[in-house]
Amino acid sequence: MLRTRSWPIESIAMWSTDDYDFINAKVHGMRSRLYEDARLAALLNCSNLTDLLQSLYPGRRRAFMDDVSVEKFLTEQYFDALTHIRHYMSGRSSVMVETILLRRTVENCKVVIQFWHQQKQGEPLPGEIGGYLVEDPNIATPAVKPMLDAEAMPDLVAKLPLQGLLPDLPDQMKAVFERYEKDHIPFYIFAALDRAYHDLLWESVQALRRGDRRVAVRVIGAELDAANILAALRLRFTYGLPMEETLPLLSAHGHLLNAESLELMCQAEGADGLIHRLPAEYKAIFVRAHGDLRESERLFWDHLYRMANRIFYQNMFNIGAILGFYVFKKIEFMNLARVIQGFRYELPASDIRRELIPLGH
Repeated sequence: MLRTRSWPIESIAMWSTDDYDFINAKVHGMRSRLYEDARLAALLNCSNLTDLLQSLYPGRRRAFMDDVSVEKFLTEQYFDALTHIRHYMSGRSSVMVETILLRRTVENCKVVIQFWHQQKQGEPLPGEIGGYLVEDPNIATPAVKPMLDAEAMPDLVAKLPLQGLLPDLPDQMKAVFERYEKDHIPFYIFAALDRAYHDLLWESVQALRRGDRRVAVRVIGAELDAANILAALRLRFTYGLPMEETLPLLSAHGHLLNAESLELMCQAEGADGLIHRLPAEYKAIFVRAHGDLRESERLFWDHLYRMANRIFYQNMFNIGAILGFYVFKKIEFMNLARVIQGFRYELPASDIRRELIPLGH
């Protein structure tokens, strides 16, 4: 079952302040071991996939070489690094980092939903579900079978280990369940889960002390902006959802986007119109990407990397270094996954390099 938060966010006003001198020193040391710049570029000199994986993870078994186990291991490494930082925190910011860690539970729930959906549609399953679930102290994997035995999507969501985290979720998702029954597209459910999680994450940002909150609004807010834009484009123009059904699946919080600007954005008749209504710096990303969604996502992360890198070095006495590392570690995960995938398909190093998030300073 889900291990719920042992403190409500509204009750943490008297919590101690973190010792950022110590934590920042720790985080700077952890960053030095990330695959960025020269260390990342050096991986492209490996001769083949086996050589690459041995270079990254010496001593792993040969079975580790399949796509699923590699990505699972990368994901667990990402969350383990954040958990390590969390151990040194005791102030309000620790609640925000713990909320970030709850993303692991949400992603595991998406795996369960995808397996349940494919099972109900009579589609072949890709393997044993346990091989796809990321190790998570908040979820008891033996509880997966009763979830997969659920009769309908509302029953499944009610059984997901999210009740302590998002207790009203099944009631909030009634309209989404109806749309799923019409179209049988699980992305609707994923978007609803993301929206609920993003709202909770934003709540933890707003509970921070003023200096921490100012920095977190920029970093977490920009991440939520990107998630909202990409989800809106997919919901509106890939799946054809009307505006009134799209907006409830977007979080009304962010750095440059809010409920009003999201509504204006979603009123657009086409993808070009939606992009035209974005704030200038986000619109510029889509212009650079020539409207390509995959490339736009890559450039969004480049934008976030640049912002996080400035914050990492300019904010020594607040949560800036921690949030910077959070972004760097996530980008490392995405870049390593792309490098491994490129070697798996025997792509030239130049092609793999073009797929990487640039890490521009």
